[in-house]
Amino acid sequence: MNTGPIIALTIGLVVLLVACVTVYTFRWITNRLGTGKLAKEGVILSEDGLEVPGFLFLNKKVICYSDVKAVELLSGFRSVLFLFNMSVHWICPRPFGDLVAIELKSPPQYYKYIVVAPNDPPVFVEQLKRRIKEA
Repeated sequence: MNTGPIIALTIGLVVLLVACVTVYTFRWITNRLGTGKLAKEGVILSEDGLEVPGFLFLNKKVICYSDVKAVELLSGFRSVLFLFNMSVHWICPRPFGDLVAIELKSPPQYYKYIVVAPNDPPVFVEQLKRRIKEA
């Protein structure tokens, strides 16, 4: 009796089960920590500043609006070229389409730009520019 296909099917099902449990656990943890919405959006405009996800979306960092130097809407091929810059922190749950580049005055880490993909990029850019002027 040939048990090769049965073993391969069992290994495949175990890998699929582990992947599903891992994804479910990760989503449960991010929702319990309050970063579920941040993981879906990539960035949130709050009263305190710009909220961006930290390591593995398990925490969030707040960047004050006064620390933002410039905001730019990137579309098409230009957005792809911009991503090859070495000092870019890329937070894009939706990598295709219009992106928003946020240039920081004093980078908090090793990156100078944060590239995000909000639901409605033009509206996001206008809201962020307005909040930067108010700060």
